[in-house]
This record gives sequence, C-alpha cells and structure tokens, in this order.
Amino acid sequence: MQIINCLYEDYLTVRAMLIRIFDPEGRMLPSKNIWGFYLADLNYVPFRIEKYVKKVRDGMIKIEVPDRPFQVFILFNIPNFGRAYIPADNEGVGYDDTYKEINLNVELARTRYSKIIHELNKCDSKRYVFSDEFYTRLRAMEKELELAEKASSEKEKAVHAIKALSNGMWAGEMLAFEKAKQDIERHGRREGFLFGCNFFGHPRLGEKYDKFFKEIFNYATIPFYWAFFEPEKGKKKWKITDEMVSWLRKENIKIKGHPLVWFYEPAGIPKWIKGRSYEEVCAAIEKRIEEIVKRYEGKIYAYDVINEAHDWANDLDYSRKQLLEITELACNVVKENDPNAVRIINNCCIWGEYVAYGKDYRRKVKRNMWTPLEYVKACIERGIDFDYIGLQLYYPERDMFEISLMLDRYAELGKPIHITELAVSSSNTKDENSFLKEPPGLWHEPWNEKVQADWVEQFYTICYSKPYIEAITWWDLADKGHFWPHGGLLRPDLTPKEAYFRLKKLIERWSSL
Repeated sequence: MQIINCLYEDYLTVRAMLIRIFDPEGRMLPSKNIWGFYLADLNYVPFRIEKYVKKVRDGMIKIEVPDRPFQVFILFNIPNFGRAYIPADNEGVGYDDTYKEINLNVELARTRYSKIIHELNKCDSKRYVFSDEFYTRLRAMEKELELAEKASSEKEKAVHAIKALSNGMWAGEMLAFEKAKQDIERHGRREGFLFGCNFFGHPRLGEKYDKFFKEIFNYATIPFYWAFFEPEKGKKKWKITDEMVSWLRKENIKIKGHPLVWFYEPAGIPKWIKGRSYEEVCAAIEKRIEEIVKRYEGKIYAYDVINEAHDWANDLDYSRKQLLEITELACNVVKENDPNAVRIINNCCIWGEYVAYGKDYRRKVKRNMWTPLEYVKACIERGIDFDYIGLQLYYPERDMFEISLMLDRYAELGKPIHITELAVSSSNTKDENSFLKEPPGLWHEPWNEKVQADWVEQFYTICYSKPYIEAITWWDLADKGHFWPHGGLLRPDLTPKEAYFRLKKLIERWSSL
C-alpha cells in the first residue's frame, strides 16, 4: 500500500526521526514505491500512520517518534527473493527519540541477521544439522554487513545492506524449513492431526470433487453464513448442510461449522437483523447457535464460534466490550448445547497491519482498532471459555521465517492453534472466477503451480512441526466458485495441480513415521 503524503509542516517536533530508504542500486527509493510502511511497538501493535508519519519524499520518511520503543515495517522488493514485509527492530530493543536518523536498508539487514542468529542459537548443534547452502547464505550476509559497516557513504551502506538482506531472507527461510523437517523426523507421526479443507463444492461439483477431497483430507469445514443460511427470520436452510454432514460422517471425516457469528456484510449479517438493538441481536445470536448446535450435537466436531471480531469485520460497529460479551455468549451457548464441541475463536490479518491505516476490510475506521493478538489476549484475560485460537493465513506477504516467528507469538498465549483458512495462488494472472480477482504478492518468483506447491510444502512442514498447531484447513479445493485467485488445489476442470500431489505426498510420508 503506497503511503499518501500527510499534509503537515516541513518542520517536526524534537521527537523526530528521518528514515532514509534506498533501492538496490543505491538510489533514493521513489516515494511511489514506498509501500506498506508502518510503525509498531515491540508487542506488534501498530501506531496510526496519520499521527506519526509526517512527510514522505523520494528516499525519505519523516516521522514523529512514538512515546515507547518501536519497530519499523515496510513492504520491500528484495532482489532475487520477492516482495515481503520486513521489520527493523534494532536487534530487538526498538528505536526511540535518541535516534534522529536511520538508514532503513541497514537496519532491515541488521534485524534479519540478529533474528537468524537468535533462532540458530536456540538450536542444539548436536541435534540439528543445517545445509551447506544455509551457511553459505549466512556467511554471505555477514560479509555484506561488514562491508556496509565500513562503507563511507549512506548509499554504499545501503547497497551492501540490500545484498545482505537478500541472502538473509533465504537463510531465514532455510533455517525455519530445515529445522521443521528435523523436528518432524524426531517427533514422528502426530496422531489425530487434522488436514482440512472447506467443503463448499459439495454436492455442486460432483463425484470427482468428492473423490479428491477424501483422498487427502480428514477434516471438512461446512458453511453456516447467517445471511445465506437464514435469509428470512426463522426460515433456515438445513437441506444442504444436512446432506454435507451425512456424506462426511459416512466417510469418517470430522466436521467444522463456519461461522456462528460474523459481523460482515453481506454474508454474516442477514438483512432482517440490521437496525435491531444490541440486546435483540444478542438474543438472535443465542437462538441461532442453540438451534444449530442442538441439531448437530455429536455430529459436528468443532465450530468457528466467532469470526474476525478484532475490528476487521465489525459492520454493526460494536464496542470492544460488546464484542467480548458476544464472544463469551457464543462460546457459552455452544458448550451448553454440545459440551463436547470444540470452540474456535477465528482471526485474520494476524500481524494487524490494518490497524496502522485505520481501515477494516472495506472502510476507514475512526475508533482505535484491535489487532488479532490484542483481541485474543483480551478474551483470555476475561476468562472466556474456548478451546483453540484460529488463525487465517491467506498469503500474508511475509516470508516463512517471519510466519514461523509470528505463529510462536500466538502460541505464547497458552492456547493451541488451528490454521483455519489459507491459500496462495498458482498463477499470476487475473482470476475472474474468484472473489478477489487479482493474485497478491510475490514469493520468490511470479506465482505458478510449482511456486504454489513449494509454498504449500514449506508452510505445512513448519506447521506440522509445531506441537501447538493441531489442524490446517486449505481454502478452497477447486478453482470453481472460489475465494482466493487461483487458490485451489484443483484446476477449474477438477484436475489436480502440483500442490495437491505435493500435499498428498507429505501427508502420506508423515502418516508412515
């Protein structure tokens, strides 16, 4: 996202910092190419950019320094790697008003190196063996950082730093992936792990769809979108969900209902509920959940009890207090009507970068917004009784190393995790049959079926290696009436892509450990 210059005076307060940014050739990075810049505290809570970003020009951002240590994020094109959000955190201690000017290229590379070394030092050298390529990349990074430190000009420092960063991006991903593979071999097969996908193509896409689904998945998500499920008050459409539940139970595939509460228009809010009081909405939610859970007691294993309630989807404009009350209500009603049902609080945009821009999925928001991490912490602090943290990971424009570290941060909250939705593209072209149309991001090279399969292999391996992650759900199986552009594991003609075969092979190998 390109930053729009703020209309402020040229001169800043004493709590000011000048951030210099260069391209790979050492030229000042044009302001039109400064994307996704934001500041966050060391707990990953972003600051609103309109308050702190004062001016953006070619090769330069002027900011007002926040009142607590902060880190810097930018969506950066890394030569020979791709495009990703990269943090600079001053080796973990953050920046403050003692820093009047920084070379962001150097700081990005320094931060990446310090994180790699920190994670590498946590690995017992007698238990983990990393590839020669990893160490070659790491040594190349160290050499370029040394050259950057000795350079006489900021331009020269930046050029060496970008070369260091390029090697560091690869080294970090190698570290995460290679460690994960060794952890899996060491810990062996994980009984009960759930490999899932949404089941929205059944029965519409026929027997071929069903065949490919049951070949690799033991977990299926079925839809309970309120606006479609109950378009008229009291008139619920049970037929399709009943048929899905029947087929999945016959095939011994565990079932999850999605979602019970979602304040998103048009899918999550029926027209008849709009304009009702908070108390009336709560009563309707309670009745809806009670009817669904009672009907499928003992048949549906889990529910996404509430979806994206961290200010990403809040079209009824509820306060934080109200959102927590509804979260608690929904969790309690599920338990009352099926004590054995698993309750998941589902979250998207897990870095919370949208908070920096004060914008949810469709509009600007004036109120202070929650990150998913803050929302889940608040749920736990309130004592809400739920079972799993649900995390969506549609391609987040982060590399595997940063993805792995963020998953670990959520695990520190003390709850196990389900990866509830994810997808990446298999083509770089526009997909008119998808919801989003344009494939976002660039991981290593333009999206194609091999790149999609490589991403799937690395991501699933990293997740399977983490004992706190107990389920992964892909979204959707086929490129036919789907959400993510070219995001299916099957093509529109329902033939498998490389990612389907790659995932199937992984599951078979892990199941035989």
